[in-house]
Amino acid sequence: MLLRGVVGLVWIVVGRNGSGAAFAWLNALLYTPLCLVFGGAALRAAR
Repeated sequence: MLLRGVVGLVWIVVGRNGSGAAFAWLNALLYTPLCLVFGGAALRAAR
């Protein structure tokens, strides 16, 4: 999950390469932050 979140951040910063506008906003505002939050929670739970 954390890796997906980091890749999402890189994708947001570097560029989108033809993806639709709705997908770009959904990725930037919902999917990537959720991956980072749940990935961090999983990491804390694993410790």
